[in-house]
Amino acid sequence: MDQEMTIDEIRSEFASQWILIEDPETDDALEVLGGRVIYHSSDRDEVYRKAVALRPKTFEIDCVVNSDAIEIKWRDATTDGDHITKEHTRLQAVKKAGFHPIRVMFYYPNREQAIRIQKTLQTLYKGLDGEYHFGDAAWDFVKERTGVDLLTILQQLAEENTENNAN
Repeated sequence: MDQEMTIDEIRSEFASQWILIEDPETDDALEVLGGRVIYHSSDRDEVYRKAVALRPKTFEIDCVVNSDAIEIKWRDATTDGDHITKEHTRLQAVKKAGFHPIRVMFYYPNREQAIRIQKTLQTLYKGLDGEYHFGDAAWDFVKERTGVDLLTILQQLAEENTENNAN
């Protein structure tokens, strides 16, 4: 696993497995073209634990506006405590790089465990002078930052689609 591989070679050799690629090569659309596989398993959570254990120094950021690094989530599929460790590591790297971390999550979870994890993440963001917006506050954040009422637009589209499907 020490050599560079194309995405086709990776798919062929690691079919039906989750993989961790170090410094992947991507195209302009950020599609993975290849890289060096540093870990693989049929268990997704095992690969996530390995990624967290390696404590990567770089992370993707969904949106950067000036010094704001905005993580955008429709909802969060938090599964366990590793999620907190991964987010904390990512937040520290973002902050160390000189960015202001902001999390925008439109829908808050219903499960008790997931809610506890989200509350912990909110504390982590605040502890690093970041911002954490969820639910109505997330929609308000987008409207205040962009002048676009995204929630109303989506509601109107849903209403139009409902009417069209009824006919």
